[in-house]
Amino acid sequence: MPPDLAGSLFGTRTLANATLRTVMRFCHTADTTITRHHVPRLRNLEDSDLHTQLAAHIVPFARKAWADLQHPDDGAVRFDHDHYLKIWALTQPTLEADFLLLDEAQDTNPVVEQIFLAQRDHAQLVMVGDSAQAIYHWRGAKDVMTGFDGTQLALSQSFRFGPDLAAEANRWLHLADAPIRLTGTPPCPPNSVPSPARTLCCAAPTPAPWPRSWPSWPPDTPSPWPGEETACAPSPSPPATSRKAAAPTTPN
Repeated sequence: MPPDLAGSLFGTRTLANATLRTVMRFCHTADTTITRHHVPRLRNLEDSDLHTQLAAHIVPFARKAWADLQHPDDGAVRFDHDHYLKIWALTQPTLEADFLLLDEAQDTNPVVEQIFLAQRDHAQLVMVGDSAQAIYHWRGAKDVMTGFDGTQLALSQSFRFGPDLAAEANRWLHLADAPIRLTGTPPCPPNSVPSPARTLCCAAPTPAPWPRSWPSWPPDTPSPWPGEETACAPSPSPPATSRKAAAPTTPN
């Protein structure tokens, strides 16, 4: 029977939701076990003593749910991204790389921070982010750049706008007493950029996802870029197949 806390009876659904949220909050942390501080505070239960009673009731169920998630193929609890990330993090993985880049570092959960920093002995670590764009504090994220031991560099030139917009932005940055100033990218001279199709072919001549024998152009029609037909020419999509259609049939 759900516990009666502060004169309010919490229903089974409320407790089940609190249990799943407890597991999710645990997954966002670098902790190794579920404890009381992972239990979220519920509305109308601001009293610390009452929350402690609730946590004591929720934690055993949260640990059972976490144990269930170790068997995603036949478990009862829905298996989400945060779950397999946490399971992987608990294995203390080593990423075999010389350089690692952590993007959006202003919104990094402790579990990701732990994985990233653990690679420092063998890899050069780089963080990229903007502290002014942090928006996921509500789900346990933090700005990990503030405590990162490394050389700080400002990415002050943008390729998304030109000098005019940069000048206007710098006017507001000056009014805000911000230390950074922006530089825009001048527009390209006319006729200095090749056609989009040609640019795409030169930059990414990768094989098509279907066999090269699949026709890239109509018969007797030469490709405008010899040698790049498979990668760049507009080709019809391969015929759709399914497990059922591809399975061998038994003759009658």
